[in-house]
Amino acid sequence: MWALYAYRRPYELWREFDQLGLKCARALDDEGWQARMLRRLGRMYTDVGSYQDAIDALEGALQLYRQFGDRHREATVLNSLGVVLLRRGEAHSGAEVIGAHWRSTKISATGGRSERS
Repeated sequence: MWALYAYRRPYELWREFDQLGLKCARALDDEGWQARMLRRLGRMYTDVGSYQDAIDALEGALQLYRQFGDRHREATVLNSLGVVLLRRGEAHSGAEVIGAHWRSTKISATGGRSERS
């Protein structure tokens, strides 16, 4: 389904599908799928310009990925948050978040250890 959404961008259907997925994940208490659905909703809200909704969804996903210790997906969500802030005209905040993304990616690439320059 993701390829169809990414190519055709039927945003209303995308929103309904992912909100249903989030509802199901919550009913099953599956936090992994909750995080995935929140991340996808964040991307969709970013595309349609609903930046506060995007931030809310992405922050929810970020909290879960941090809880899991999933540094790779944490970095992906931080990057998405930075993009939202940049599009919203908050260049300084966006740059800070994207900087956190790169630091997280650097740590992730070293197996959780911080590299020294």
